[in-house]
Amino acid sequence: MSATDDIVIVHPQTGEAFDRHAIDAMDTTALADLLFSLRVEKAKWTEQEKEVRGVVRDRIEATGHKKTQIGPWWLENNSGRSRKWDPDDLEATLNDLVTDGVIEAGAWTGLVTTVPKVDGNMARDLLGVLDGDARKAVEACYSWEKGSPSVKVEPVQDEPEEVRAA
Repeated sequence: MSATDDIVIVHPQTGEAFDRHAIDAMDTTALADLLFSLRVEKAKWTEQEKEVRGVVRDRIEATGHKKTQIGPWWLENNSGRSRKWDPDDLEATLNDLVTDGVIEAGAWTGLVTTVPKVDGNMARDLLGVLDGDARKAVEACYSWEKGSPSVKVEPVQDEPEEVRAA
């Protein structure tokens, strides 16, 4: 028995509850309807959570503290900000500080690094115009990474004729 065997899923519109065995027995149309309904409901819950979070954030700010205890809850606001460094400016400033004798040249080695990044779209386009040994040489420069598979579910509007026939 897996952990997912214990999960009960409730259809947001109908209130009907489904265990794992009921889900496995559902036809694909009903599953797609359930998945779509859950996604719509999730979006609603996300928006509601965002609203409530904003009110809680305002109340924490009203205390004048970043972290406060209210009843049995510790509440803490995080600014969401982070420093975005300009590597060119920082490197120039570091060179000036070394020249002025403020810091030693080797003391901060590695503070600013250059990380090469491949433009995947351009690389794919390059593969598209190559063939033979040249294509094989470029193909040897990548490997496939496992990602998270996804499923897209949307209600059918006006189906194209070829889709209905399938």
